[in-house]
Amino acid sequence: MDRVRLPLQGEPSGTAQSQPERPPNWTVKSSKPLTVSPSIDELRGSERCHYFIRDGHIVWT
Repeated sequence: MDRVRLPLQGEPSGTAQSQPERPPNWTVKSSKPLTVSPSIDELRGSERCHYFIRDGHIVWT
């Protein structure tokens, strides 16, 4: 499966903040239903949102 880079809007994700030299990069494992790897870890100020997208569903961690 080809790698797909998902563009981000707004503030950078937690991955980008903790590793500024490496932009966030996800792999679409399946497009129907959508499965993305690795998880998404979004940090905005003091708030955090960490989840997986598996089989078209959001799985909160």
